[in-house]
Amino acid sequence: MRGGEFLMAETGAEPKKVCMKCGKQFSSELVVCPEDGAAPWTAPSKQQDPLLGVVLADSYEIREIIGKGGMGVVYSARQLSLDRMVAVKVLKSDLVYDEKSLLRFQVEGLAASRLKHPNVISVFDYGIALSNQPYLVMDLIEGVSLDSLPSENVDYKRAVPIFVQTCNALEHAHRNDVIHRDVKPSNIILVETKEQKDHVIVVDFGVAQLGLLADEGFRLTTTGEICGSPLYMSPEQCSGEKVDKRTDIYSLGVVMYELLTGIPPFVGKTAVDTVRKKLDENLRPFKIARPQLSVPSAIEGVVLKCLAKEPHDRFQSMEELKYALEQAMQGVEVVQLAADTGLPVIIRSDFHNVDLREELEKKALSVEKLKAKAKAESFLGVEKDEEAAAVRVDKLKSVEKPSSLPLPNLLPSLLGAVILAGTAYWYFELGGRQLLSPAQDHHYAVGVVGTRNANGILFLHTSSGGSLDLITDGQTSTRGVLRKGATAKVFYTEKNGKFHADKIIIQR
Repeated sequence: MRGGEFLMAETGAEPKKVCMKCGKQFSSELVVCPEDGAAPWTAPSKQQDPLLGVVLADSYEIREIIGKGGMGVVYSARQLSLDRMVAVKVLKSDLVYDEKSLLRFQVEGLAASRLKHPNVISVFDYGIALSNQPYLVMDLIEGVSLDSLPSENVDYKRAVPIFVQTCNALEHAHRNDVIHRDVKPSNIILVETKEQKDHVIVVDFGVAQLGLLADEGFRLTTTGEICGSPLYMSPEQCSGEKVDKRTDIYSLGVVMYELLTGIPPFVGKTAVDTVRKKLDENLRPFKIARPQLSVPSAIEGVVLKCLAKEPHDRFQSMEELKYALEQAMQGVEVVQLAADTGLPVIIRSDFHNVDLREELEKKALSVEKLKAKAKAESFLGVEKDEEAAAVRVDKLKSVEKPSSLPLPNLLPSLLGAVILAGTAYWYFELGGRQLLSPAQDHHYAVGVVGTRNANGILFLHTSSGGSLDLITDGQTSTRGVLRKGATAKVFYTEKNGKFHADKIIIQR
């Protein structure tokens, strides 16, 4: 054996010994190598894994097989330099000369190595054995995967914290331009630590999509090729279409659905049948899948939103999904379910406001009050924040006004007052600071304008961290130049679960 290279004895022949130093074969009767005096070892038979007992790169002594997948085999190994146990994943020998498999294995190593997070597997070494097999060295995790939990269902009070940790791991991956593309129960490991019973570790980035390579034109899949596990793949992934981080949101939705109900949302007799059901059939609410199941509707709504067939109907980030789960555990229904079908129909646009209507009523002021405020503040300048302005107005009331002004300063003061009052009037009255009455069933949101697609959908990043899809048309009133990156206040109404923009006011 030499740096991971191994030689096998011929079947049916006398057992051979292999030199630990030079790798040459000798008779089994020899106790030392006649070339260099090193101790030999007995070459394995074809029935034995040839890597068992091998020392990769003079550093990792392969001990036993602990897992197998479509692309590679995972071994436990001892890292000689630190005398600790690690896991080594090796590409299967029959895939060494398959260009696409080799590239995928390299992408897995590159993707996992750039991720440093408590909920993500740590990969700290990569190399190629003399047998031309690439390998990854990672932490050896002692835990259980989600697919080894009870098959019936897991109590939501235990399950939701697991989901939140998984969101944290995938959010970190997405921030580093890594899309997992194979989120499933067997790739979510639970480890018991001193701090918590169910500490999540997300593993196996074997089919991950790396943004860097995608930008440079590398394609690990061809059009129409399915890459992943059909039971947990998103509809767009099943169709071989281009995917983004929302495909991981769908896959996690399948995991959540299965863990809470005990059965996947779509399962057919074959992989092809499963894909067909996922593309064509309607999602089953919990009460239909498991009539006796007791899961709060707030949590069910979050799970079902993840499983929307169209990516734009799901949560748009892991951060949004995590926040929705945390709110649902507190009983806040971020996603509402229709009484007749049990499916999500009304999606709250701003995840950082518990109730948009209540929030609107708190902040809404009549046009008359805004005019009075502008007049009262004309000597101090105009505040852009209604609440801050109200405080300033209250302070003005408690300040004793002088009985007269010195004559030399009177005209400049009056002129300044007129200019400021005019500016304030334009800002509040014409600039869009007036709010529509809540009785008119209007909402408003302030945020940064995103892209507008060909169907007239305006994407707004709200100031509180959420997002809002707004339908615009020729009737939408717009003040100012509507451009991407502009800060805008949008008044909108809700119709049949969708949001229609009525007035868009560009603030800057």
